[in-house]
Parts: sequence; C-alpha cells; structure tokens
Amino acid sequence: MVRNIQTELTNWAKILESEKLCSNTTPITNEIGKIRTNKLYHIQKLKLGPFNPPRNTIPSNICDLYTVLDVKFKLSETNETDINNNIIEYSFNITFIGEGYDDKNYYSSFHLDYDTSDNADVVHPWFHFTYGGHGLKEEETGNVLLLTSPRLPYMPMDFFLGIDFILSNFLRKTVYDKIKSNSMYKKALEHSQCAIWKPYVLSIAHHWCKFSNCQYNLIDKDLSRHFVPTLI
Repeated sequence: MVRNIQTELTNWAKILESEKLCSNTTPITNEIGKIRTNKLYHIQKLKLGPFNPPRNTIPSNICDLYTVLDVKFKLSETNETDINNNIIEYSFNITFIGEGYDDKNYYSSFHLDYDTSDNADVVHPWFHFTYGGHGLKEEETGNVLLLTSPRLPYMPMDFFLGIDFILSNFLRKTVYDKIKSNSMYKKALEHSQCAIWKPYVLSIAHHWCKFSNCQYNLIDKDLSRHFVPTLI
C-alpha cells in the first residue's frame, strides 16, 4: 500500500481546524517536512477540544474537556502479506484537562506503552494502556489511587488512529460520523488500520486459526465492527 504521510497529515490538520477541534495545528504541520528524510514523526502537545465531559465524569463540575496528544511513530517497510511487528519507534501519550466551573483545572493521563523487553517482573503485553504516568506526577491526586497495573493490551496507534480514538470517544456520534465520512479522513484512517491494526489482529487470530483450510466460518459478517466500531 502506497501512502503519502505528508499529504495525509496536511489534510487532517485542515480537517481538525475546519471542524474547530484544534486552534493550533502547528505541532502537525511542523513535522511534515521532516518525515521525508527518515519516515519518523513526533507530534507534540497537540491540543484538541473542547469536548463535553462524558457521563459520570469525576468531579462532576467539569464544563469543558481538552486532550493533549503526544505521539512519536516510525514504521518499517514490509511486505503486505507478512504478519509481523513493523513498528520501529513509538510513544503515545494523552493528557486530559478538565476545566471546572470553579475555575480550576483537573487532570488525567494515560499512555499506550510499547515495551518488548523480557525482563519485566509481571506479565507485560508489548502494547498496553497504562493510566497515570509522568503526566500526573506533579499533580495533587487527593485520595485517588492510580496504578500502573493492570496493563490492558490494546492495538497500537499512530497519529491517525490516535486522533480517531479521541474523536470517536469524545464527540457526539453524529458529529464524529460526519468527520469520518470525509474521504481524506477516511482514506488515511484506512491506511493506518491496514498497516498497523491488521498485522496485530491477524497475529492473534493466527493463534487459533492457521489460515490454511481454516475450519471456522464467520457467522456475523459485521462482527469485526462490533468489536472495533471505528474500522473502515
């Protein structure tokens, strides 16, 4: 699959701006020229919002919610038919800022960790969510307990999958569906899903089904979208 990351980043910066989801897209546009040399991008401090706080948000006095995304990503060139981990460099961090009616800011944070080392003292999925982390180390947490475990396995996300993760979770469905219907948004998301999620999912499927004379039948053709509704 041939894709032009620079063009896709440019298009998505324009979409975020036009939808009034990002007032400053320079964290994206500043990286576009650098990608040509080594296929690596590092988009830092990209602020999205405001979003309406989800139901049952604690504390309950949050009026506006913002997210700050930091993602570093580099993918190696591989054969499309090979099932393998092709991610070379990776970091993925999201900080949430809740603006309260009491004029205070409240913070939450998680990162999608990537760690292939074998020296961990507990079960350590290569890609896993960790709540808390560096984003909250300087904040007052009161009587809230933030643990680095359990490490919840999750599919890796680049910039495009990360943005879609945020929008699909914090925008009203009608607004998200409108953005997702944009052909430029849709095509870039499809490219990332195929390049990053496809080998991840197939590697797990291969644990039970070896793909050769497979005995299983897919009864519900929409099952994958029930599991991952944002699939293209």
